[in-house]
Amino acid sequence: MICKDIKILLQNVWKNNLIMNTILEVKTNFDIIFIQEPFWSTIYSIPSSKSYEEESLVSIVNHPN
Repeated sequence: MICKDIKILLQNVWKNNLIMNTILEVKTNFDIIFIQEPFWSTIYSIPSSKSYEEESLVSIVNHPN
């Protein structure tokens, strides 16, 4: 199968949450969206087995789109 009209968006968001959310919220007509340098943030703190201080659980933003 050969696909001829695939629209691809490649965007470097420079670890900026606002840019990334805007791209995901806007109804675009792209078939594939590549996000480069996504925003990472602390989701919550988890107990550490190495020290008394908690460690941060860090991940990318979870977005339904």
